[in-house]
Amino acid sequence: MSTVVLTSGYLCDVQHYSKILHYDAVTWEQCCSYHKQTSRNRCRILTADGILDLSIPVANTHNGHCPTRDIQVADEPWQKIHWGAIQAAYNKSPYLLYLADDLDRLYHKPYRFLVDLHQDFHAFVCRWLEIGKPQQLTTDYAKTVENDFRHLADYKHPRPDEHFEAVPYYQLFAEKYGFVPNLSILDLLLNIGLESRIVLRQCYRE
Repeated sequence: MSTVVLTSGYLCDVQHYSKILHYDAVTWEQCCSYHKQTSRNRCRILTADGILDLSIPVANTHNGHCPTRDIQVADEPWQKIHWGAIQAAYNKSPYLLYLADDLDRLYHKPYRFLVDLHQDFHAFVCRWLEIGKPQQLTTDYAKTVENDFRHLADYKHPRPDEHFEAVPYYQLFAEKYGFVPNLSILDLLLNIGLESRIVLRQCYRE
């Protein structure tokens, strides 16, 4: 059974989910050191004003020396801000009406640890995309692992990925901005629903 290793993150991008759909199982890295400006605490959506980074405020980062699994969510009204931004951006999307109740529950649920939030949002995505694969969290950090795509979390210093090619799909603001690749999986899901599985499979390159 093939297993992909990814960094635990918040509504990760299309690139991440193309790997999840391709491999038989997923291991989420939560023992690596926490770094800012990564998918650990942010995702990207497309709004009428362009790309918007939704960033979760966190506490106790200890300047990059704290494991991701120990990072706590800061006591700030970020959920109201994120949910409001998503509703404003996707209120005319074909699938927000269907997913709104689940998203509303997630954005009103209190979270202490960031990785718990990661898993809840990931479970939401998997449920709607009908992805039922074995998943586990790391219990310690290994520098070298097979099928290692943990680096995809780094938005600040992206590295080439020969196994990914962005495939255009319907986006609400394409007439204004053209197709914007590799946004949060939420953009794909809210725009084309279950057909997202087709796009994700096409994005993966052997």
